[in-house]
Amino acid sequence: MTIIGRLITIFALRALSPIVAYRYYAVAALALIVAIIAAPSFDMFLVLFPAIGLISGCLFPTNLALASVRLDGEFEAFISRSTVVGGVALLVFPLALGSLAQFIGIQAAFVAVSLTSMLIVLAILAALTGNSCSAPK
Repeated sequence: MTIIGRLITIFALRALSPIVAYRYYAVAALALIVAIIAAPSFDMFLVLFPAIGLISGCLFPTNLALASVRLDGEFEAFISRSTVVGGVALLVFPLALGSLAQFIGIQAAFVAVSLTSMLIVLAILAALTGNSCSAPK
């Protein structure tokens, strides 16, 4: 559902400004939360629950679009790289979590994936700090 949300956002951002699209997604998210809370049966809850992925898939690229509007051109490459990294993480981490959970248990798998994510973020931050301290060309 997250991928479908991202595809919807691609087409929505062609017709709407990022802030207007963001407002629509926020209203849809609130309506979804109310519908999930007010679901009369567990079956209805199970039908509505995957829509959370749809809404979160819509919000992520819209956040990046809003950020790219506010930032200068030098950050556009960084934003596109972070989008690719987010997409890879979206595909790799659930598979890794499921595989680890089968072997070492779900709690240990969550700890392992969380620590790996933190180490990746620290490596990225260290690389960015190194790039900002380099001499200008």
